[in-house]
Amino acid sequence: MVQKLIYSFIAKLLQILPLSCGLFIGRRLGDLCYSILRIRRRVVLENLRFVFGAEKSKTHIRHIAKRTYQNFGMTLIEFIRFPVLQQDYVRQHIGFHGKEHLDSVLQANKGAIVITAHFNNWELMGAVHTLMKYKVIVFARELRNSVVNTLVIENRKKVGMEVITKKYAARDMIKALRYNYLLAFLIDQDARNHGIFVDFFGKSASTFRGAAAFAVKTNTPILPMFIVRESNMNHTIYIEPPLLPNPEAHDEQSEIFRLTQTATKLLEAYIRKYPDQYFWFHRRWKTQPNST
Repeated sequence: MVQKLIYSFIAKLLQILPLSCGLFIGRRLGDLCYSILRIRRRVVLENLRFVFGAEKSKTHIRHIAKRTYQNFGMTLIEFIRFPVLQQDYVRQHIGFHGKEHLDSVLQANKGAIVITAHFNNWELMGAVHTLMKYKVIVFARELRNSVVNTLVIENRKKVGMEVITKKYAARDMIKALRYNYLLAFLIDQDARNHGIFVDFFGKSASTFRGAAAFAVKTNTPILPMFIVRESNMNHTIYIEPPLLPNPEAHDEQSEIFRLTQTATKLLEAYIRKYPDQYFWFHRRWKTQPNST
């Protein structure tokens, strides 16, 4: 209860402040977490060294790490400000690239599966689509901290997103596609022994198969989407051409692998271009094929 009251007070303050001031606070919060508190800094630096150690200097890697914390600080502020988001914000601060792919797929009135990742402000991308009158459902795992989990769900709902958190939600997802929803999945966290192994920066990474499996089962197009921070206040949402399941594929598991690997390689390309916008705080390669 106390935790929620503190959050509510801070949220109200940040929602009153101009966006530029809030984002400044977010960057300074990132500096604090990187330089003083050092929250998961070892993990971030280990991940960056693994991916870029052969091509970037130690100084450059530390700069990327610091910018990663600053970007996440701004992402947090933007998420807290969801209750005051309006369409004017979209017109002023959000650009689109490839929106024709989205509109073309939805013309069939059978919905689409969106695959994205913890890249820049992934939550803002969903909020922007709801503000533009697209119907969005997020398939999300429940967070360990019940208070934080409730606050995250509440903020998503305040901007019009719907949330599916149940472990077995196939009926809800099929119904959503029938009503032409965008069904969004995050595919870039370690799936432990429940995932499939795909190549991610040259190393096997256990990856959730649910999005691709559901696409194959329902013959639904997959739209890879990523949001890029172009400046402190401005973003561009990139919508890649749809990945289409092959209805004539004889091996369902191979088709699931193909789609998941293709989406993962797209993510890898965005990370290489914008390395400070990825969520390096997670031990992405923790589970390996020989893990027990």
